Amino acid sequence: MTDFTKLSPEDLARVTTRDGRKVEIITTKGREPRPVVGYLQLSTSPHAWGADGNCGSILPSTQSNYDLILPPAPRVYYANVYKRGIYSDYTSIDDASVHRLSS
Repeated sequence: MTDFTKLSPEDLARVTTRDGRKVEIITTKGREPRPVVGYLQLSTSPHAWGADGNCGSILPSTQSNYDLILPPAPRVYYANVYKRGIYSDYTSIDDASVHRLSS
């Protein structure tokens, strides 16, 4: 289970609701039992969640579409592209540079 009060600013920027709605987290230091505070999509009223991202369901084990989730980080790949095509993809720019063919 993710503790949203301990995420980096970069990770907090990726947070969405369980059903995919954009969330803008404005603080993770709110008052207990709902320390995570933010805006849902274009809402002008803040919403609060528990540290675990629970939106306030009566039973902790109950999932709601408004619960917070941390989607996987986007993957970045680097490729060496030549007139004859792409030879391979790499997970770092350094690897792509090392394996670059001289033209």
